[in-house]
Amino acid sequence: MFEEEKEEEECSSDCDFEGRLTFINGCKFLSNVSDGGENRYIKVCNDLGIKYHVEAIAFDRWGRPILGRKMVGFYIDKDFKDFQLFWNKLKERKGV
Repeated sequence: MFEEEKEEEECSSDCDFEGRLTFINGCKFLSNVSDGGENRYIKVCNDLGIKYHVEAIAFDRWGRPILGRKMVGFYIDKDFKDFQLFWNKLKERKGV
């Protein structure tokens, strides 16, 4: 029983309350992105010097893989706080 509790505790730091993975390589989940849209996110992160991670598969809110569409999970540095700056920069790059 103690082992089960410990596993839950460890997962809670990396998973949300629905069991989805929220942290990978020091980055927290930001969004699922499709159709190559992650390239804009990557450029913005590079422009702002933000660490990021792209996971080759995206999951829905129940933790099931999203199949049939090219989607990835985009994760951003867990310590990044200025999301308004990030979204504004992303809007500027929309045409890129």
